[in-house]
Amino acid sequence: MKSLLGTDNKITLILKILTYLSLASLVGLIFWRVSDLSTLDLGRHLQNGALVFKNPSLLFSNFYSYTNPGFPFVNHHWLAGLIYYGLYLLGGFKILTVFNVSLALATVLIFFWISQKRSHFFIAALSTLLTLIILSERADIRPEMFSYLFLALTFYFLDNYRTDWSWRRLIWLPLLFLVWVNTHIYFAIGLALVAFKFLELIIHKFNFKDNKKFFYLSGLSIVACLFNPNFIKGLLYPLLIFKNYGYEVAENKSILFIQNLTLDHNIIWFKILFLIFCLSWFIYFWRFKKDRLKKFRFSDLMLSIFVSCLAWRAIRYLPLFSLLITPILAQNLSLIKFNKFKKINFGLSSGRLLSLGLSGLVIVSGILIIYLVKDSKINHYFLRQDFGLGLSSGVLDSANFFAAHNLSGPIFNDYDLGSFLIFALPGGKVFVDNSPEAYPREFFTDVYVPLQDNDAKWREYKEKYKFQTIYLSHQDNTPWARKFLRARLADPDWSLVYFDYYTVILVPSAKQAGLSREEIRSRLEFLSRSVSARQKLVLANLAELDGDIMSARQIYNDLLIEYPNSPRLLALLYFNYVVSDSVGDKLM
Repeated sequence: MKSLLGTDNKITLILKILTYLSLASLVGLIFWRVSDLSTLDLGRHLQNGALVFKNPSLLFSNFYSYTNPGFPFVNHHWLAGLIYYGLYLLGGFKILTVFNVSLALATVLIFFWISQKRSHFFIAALSTLLTLIILSERADIRPEMFSYLFLALTFYFLDNYRTDWSWRRLIWLPLLFLVWVNTHIYFAIGLALVAFKFLELIIHKFNFKDNKKFFYLSGLSIVACLFNPNFIKGLLYPLLIFKNYGYEVAENKSILFIQNLTLDHNIIWFKILFLIFCLSWFIYFWRFKKDRLKKFRFSDLMLSIFVSCLAWRAIRYLPLFSLLITPILAQNLSLIKFNKFKKINFGLSSGRLLSLGLSGLVIVSGILIIYLVKDSKINHYFLRQDFGLGLSSGVLDSANFFAAHNLSGPIFNDYDLGSFLIFALPGGKVFVDNSPEAYPREFFTDVYVPLQDNDAKWREYKEKYKFQTIYLSHQDNTPWARKFLRARLADPDWSLVYFDYYTVILVPSAKQAGLSREEIRSRLEFLSRSVSARQKLVLANLAELDGDIMSARQIYNDLLIEYPNSPRLLALLYFNYVVSDSVGDKLM
């Protein structure tokens, strides 16, 4: 295949440019999405950036909750919040979207470049295309996007390491880890990459004299990780974070667990990709035995096992897996001796074969782009948010309502909405937010979940905390959250005064009368006009929780007329019309 690296003719050059553009378009398509601030932790990160110098205690303890103020924890992503806040001041949420896309493009480009250096252009493009779609699993604005870029840089520095002049690239490693340890907890995975490379050098008859610079710079990288506000605790935190993790979140669940709860196409594609990846290692071992390669790729093998275990262990690691295996997959696939399959080549030159291969990749990329655009409008199998810059339409409306009507706390809010409230209601304290490590384990097991699941517990803690407002995300599909919202909507002591696509607000009935049944139906009808299928489904779900089956079924019928071939809508209608007439059993 070395012949494919020859001088490009004009057609091949054009096809290479089109391949770059196709892959870049896919990255843009995956990450160019509006942010639903009501379900993300972005609001808390922005507030961290705004307050970190005024209130440095937020680096060491629970700062935003009135239920557990001062509870010690390690804020390991404060620098990401500072960067996000600086960008937010420059251009609001729109510039944050552009920045997120830029991080993704830079990350994919670096891994593509490494893959091309290890193989050649076509195989690198093929490997990138195979792994790219899984990035949609976690494409929101999150601090881990910095980790993806830093992992790409670490991989690049280590991959180009030699005992000669190229070691100079490693000088950047300590500085990289100095930033990384204050930005996101995945710095530990970067240290694992360094460790795998170090072990490979030992296996390959490590010579201290020739590799002492690598040894020193690796040690400096570990020392650099001590330069964080929590010092040794910050360095060791990746090993300790789950020791006080009292709330089970979907992103930390295994693939085998999640696949039984929802239809996530990224899981399906991961299984296919994992099989391809394993087969590529089979190709490598077969060639290794046959050709007696000089050096065994120990670091690649250890990294493959490591990220595969992570991916199977928790769904949040799927994008990490897809990125880190791309260069390894490319190198393994490049070992296939295509020139032995003369009958398949039909006597075509290597340059013509490259052009045909790239043409195929461009066509497949185009088909995938069309599919993803369609998917974002109907099924949301891969792209779960609408395309666009900045925030989802109307996501801050509930906070504006809260302020305009002089509502007050203490607020009872759910886990998902905490970070939103930290940003949208600055200065106010929340009941809980989506950083479980900042709360005692017992808070979730003895208070938060029982309070929603048991009416006696609700009455107990209502008296203890004197709740003045219930402010919830009605997209929370945990059994206790659904049970609680259904109970409060039917509770005569509480009045529903506001709802939209994202949230509901209730206040004590003694303070304010709620929306009438006619007003609720009228608002449901108004909100369900000219919105995405996903938002209509959310509104139908809310109507069901409120006991308004007629409104829910009307929304489902409208969706079915608009999208008659959607499997997800057909399944929902089946469960609503055939399986059960019980509101409590619907959409669980």
